[in-house]
Amino acid sequence: GKTNGARFVIYWSNGSDRKDLYQKYLNPLSIKDDRGLHDFRADLTGLSGGLLYLEVQPGPYNDLGWDWTGWTDIITHNTSSTIISL
Repeated sequence: GKTNGARFVIYWSNGSDRKDLYQKYLNPLSIKDDRGLHDFRADLTGLSGGLLYLEVQPGPYNDLGWDWTGWTDIITHNTSSTIISL
């Protein structure tokens, strides 16, 4: 089988409000620059309480087959941004 990529999404929610902070579609089979690790940054300015969610969604055809993805080395700082690598 072959992957058609996956979408990485970072969002914050306090249970009643949701703020999308970052999303990126990666297709490493077709796009060479999508291979390997990638750094993501999410600006958390003005957000308090709530939770930060890291989500992986299927590619454009909602097909989960052969989508091997993951998050690694998640780092948060006391500044206004979060750096996430995958």
